[in-house]
Amino acid sequence: MVAILLVPQAIAYAYLAGMPPEYGLYTALVPCILYAIFGTSPHLAIGPVAVSALLVMAGVSQVAEPFSENYIGLVVLSGLLIGILQLLLGILRLGALVNLLSYPVITGFTSAASIIVIVNQLKDVFGLQIPKSDFLFDTVIHIINNISAIHLPTLSLGVITFIIITVIKKINKRIPYGLIVVSVGISLSYLLDFDGLGIAIIETVPSGLPSFSLPLLTLDNIIAVLPTVLLVSLIGIIEAVGIAKAISSKHEYYTIDTNQELRALGISKIGGSFFNSIPSSGSFSRSALMNESGARSSIASLITVLFVVLALLFLTPLLYFLPKVILAVIIIFAVKNLFEYALAKSFYKTNRLDLIVMISTFIITLLVSIPIGVLVGFIISILVVLMSGKNKIRSMKRLFLFRDTDGIETLEHHEDLRFAIDGQLNFGNCEYFKNCVKQKIISTDDCDKVCIDLSCTDDIDSSGLKCIKSLVEYANRENITFNFINCNEKVKSRLQRGRMINK
Repeated sequence: MVAILLVPQAIAYAYLAGMPPEYGLYTALVPCILYAIFGTSPHLAIGPVAVSALLVMAGVSQVAEPFSENYIGLVVLSGLLIGILQLLLGILRLGALVNLLSYPVITGFTSAASIIVIVNQLKDVFGLQIPKSDFLFDTVIHIINNISAIHLPTLSLGVITFIIITVIKKINKRIPYGLIVVSVGISLSYLLDFDGLGIAIIETVPSGLPSFSLPLLTLDNIIAVLPTVLLVSLIGIIEAVGIAKAISSKHEYYTIDTNQELRALGISKIGGSFFNSIPSSGSFSRSALMNESGARSSIASLITVLFVVLALLFLTPLLYFLPKVILAVIIIFAVKNLFEYALAKSFYKTNRLDLIVMISTFIITLLVSIPIGVLVGFIISILVVLMSGKNKIRSMKRLFLFRDTDGIETLEHHEDLRFAIDGQLNFGNCEYFKNCVKQKIISTDDCDKVCIDLSCTDDIDSSGLKCIKSLVEYANRENITFNFINCNEKVKSRLQRGRMINK
């Protein structure tokens, strides 16, 4: 099931990263094998993903032309450097870095990124030649000015593909729509000679497995890709570890070790870079499918690799006729759900400051660039923590020194398990708090009630609310009563608007 979804996605995401299609399939081999050996999640599906591909394209395209030999070398080198950085973070046990980007920053960035991806795919949907630009609106203006030059056969195929995928997803979300539209598209392209009609096709995809090669490790190349490496490393950690933890919360037979995850992610990228892989990460759609399909161990990932090997050995000649517009529509469907409009409404109700952080990140990412947008969002998040609440110094100490235990303690109580939070529950400490509560519940015999004492808690941000929601859902599954006591009016209002407690 996962392999059927992976093959068309790998090809599409390779194009999104500005790489030839076979590199997407290569990324589903060695990184996946190494993660299966060293990772702590049996469900996390490692390989090419949309967000990492977009970030790589946005960064490396500033110094080299996509699809060129120099560009390919720089992308592979980026994977090596990202892997080394993530491995070092894991070795130094700095998994708490995952908490440095708050939930509003991530949602603002991903919402803007989804729009950037969709606009960049319009050239293949409309069959237009669009000059490369650093600014999104230059692309939009070019499309508007050249609307009369749209290639109608290409646009028609794109619209039909969009309708087919929409119908399939409404019938059953587990039907592999990617495989269906790719197979039908290849067949029609061969029979009707789409290339002769002016509809762009992929053309030659080299068959066979990737060979061992050394990345272009020079000082000039390292300096050129360093900004991309730093951004993709941080976003990749949040993405992969977040997915792994979200799925692990539904199972009791394993737990996620953040630092070991960093080491596994790093090793998988380092190994993949010697076999022509683009920077890999954890895929939400494929990981969810891995979980739904009943996978229980990393053997499932190795079986997925086996199918990709068969595709590389025997199926690449068929990909010659695949229309590019079909890949563009698959990418659009993959990223359109990243646009978090509903969360903006939720932030408006629960925490206006978080809404400001999200909108600021969104606008700057859209108008300037992805790295600048994420950086500004991060700075604003820190300023929000400094400007709000009574315990600013302790909150910042938790953020920068990663002293997770500061301000969170377990209180002995004869009737229930009780926790107290002194200060704020925010993006800097909420992940530790969640893990602390869950571990204490697991280690306590016959735990049937948990109390959170908020008498010394002066504020909760959206990341904290998301953490509490996760804990409440976990407690409900375990038939445990979850209560909040001694809330001040501000915290009580946050919990009510987040539907954690009744009005």
